Amino acid sequence: MRRLKRVHGLLRSTPGNDHFCFMIFENGHRHFLDFPNDTTGVNQALIGQLADLVGAENVQVETIKLQ
Repeated sequence: MRRLKRVHGLLRSTPGNDHFCFMIFENGHRHFLDFPNDTTGVNQALIGQLADLVGAENVQVETIKLQ
């Protein structure tokens, strides 16, 4: 839980208009934690910091077209 709080804090500390969610795998199930009221500013430095916290294989950035 502490790591999730650190990741969430890092994302919120980087200003921008990009939305984010967490995808968590546990016991063979996938769970989404959405943060519709929080935004971040995705950039290479942020991606690097996230990779340092959770491992590069656990960071995924996608462009999703909102309708």
